[in-house]
Amino acid sequence: MASLLAILCQDIKDRSVYWWLFLITATGFATLHILSVGALQFAIHSVVNVVVILLILLILWGYARLIMRVDGLQDVFGLGDFLFLFALAVGFSTVSFITFFVFGLLFSLSVHMLLGFTLSRKRNLNKKETTVPLAGYLALFFSGVLVVHWVGLYDNLYTL
Repeated sequence: MASLLAILCQDIKDRSVYWWLFLITATGFATLHILSVGALQFAIHSVVNVVVILLILLILWGYARLIMRVDGLQDVFGLGDFLFLFALAVGFSTVSFITFFVFGLLFSLSVHMLLGFTLSRKRNLNKKETTVPLAGYLALFFSGVLVVHWVGLYDNLYTL
């Protein structure tokens, strides 16, 4: 939980996060997942979740390349966001992961639009880039998911 809050603070403040926070987060998520469902189910869920992430990133890459006309995925998606998605992949069963991922993205969009967190920086003289602290917003969302689970309001976090 502390690593999620650290990711939130760093991503909102600096738009960059220490890489080892993602490693700590992944280790924590993996530990909770393994203790809940066992190593075999954990491995199956994690592999399927990683494949889902890779498919989403492939679609995003295609969209960025064909529609947005940018050369690489790094122009539209940060490394921290990428690392955070893989930390999440080891944390949940596949159905829970996909459900929480979709609602986490909707939550991130809503929070970003409501709070107006936009940080513009100049890429060149004619173009400004607006970044979204996606990993930070998702960290906030998944902190809430864990709290709801630990309080006992949602007990199917790993079994769906």
